[in-house]
Amino acid sequence: MKQGLELKLGQHLAMTPQLQQAIRLLQLSTLDLQQEVQSMLESNPLLDEETGDDGGGPVPETLEPPSEDRQLDLAAEDTLPDELPVDSQWDDVFDLGTSGSGSAADEDLPDFESRNSHSQSLQDYLRWQADMTHFSPDERNMAELIIDAIDERGYLAESLEELAVNMNVQEDALLAVLLRVQDFDPPGVGARDLSECLLLQLKQMVEGGAPVLLAQRIVKDHLQALARHDYPRLCAALGVDEEALRAAMALISALNPKPGEEVGAESTEYVIPDVIVRWTGKRLRVDMN
Repeated sequence: MKQGLELKLGQHLAMTPQLQQAIRLLQLSTLDLQQEVQSMLESNPLLDEETGDDGGGPVPETLEPPSEDRQLDLAAEDTLPDELPVDSQWDDVFDLGTSGSGSAADEDLPDFESRNSHSQSLQDYLRWQADMTHFSPDERNMAELIIDAIDERGYLAESLEELAVNMNVQEDALLAVLLRVQDFDPPGVGARDLSECLLLQLKQMVEGGAPVLLAQRIVKDHLQALARHDYPRLCAALGVDEEALRAAMALISALNPKPGEEVGAESTEYVIPDVIVRWTGKRLRVDMN
């Protein structure tokens, strides 16, 4: 007997009970459908009949006309006068002599976009802040002299006595302008020594509490002992324990001794060679990079 495989294709429709019931209900008339639903409700106590409710209230057949006292007499308002009285004139509100393109005072303000469009030096940054500060003409000239005397580290490279002689001004007046320049950004700029530079930065820590006050005492009077790491003598001189000293030292170590380098610092540019030459035995090998 020879065995083999045979493949046949065919179609088969399987009708579920739900489909059969749906087809039967679709063939019923309205009266027969109502009777069918009623019989299902009587035979199955779990079924409940729902009645549709549009939720709308009764609509009155007619609308009552408005009373005579609510009617508006529009006939008397058909015409309007050619000119209406006004309380003010345009000239009282708008100054027609000025244009909307901006005033001359706006042109004198520093240009923020041009300031950030290219890298600037520390002196340019300080001059921009000086332009934003309310200086008198003489004070602005003294501020310019002080800014020119600040080196790249942010320190005042010349003494106030020399600057006062060069500008022929009082040293006290020059000191007053220097104190205002020392409030510029970056913190610590315009200092005359390291101690003053660190003090200027600590004074801006308003909410530092006791550690900031202790750090100011160390920087002002005991900076040399701190540099020698003479911690027992520092604790004895300040009357504090080692924990308080460590908290103050943490603040001091976070300060910048060269604040001027934060502005205008140029990134290092590395030279990338086009070719690389190597010795391979007794020959030179040239590779393109």
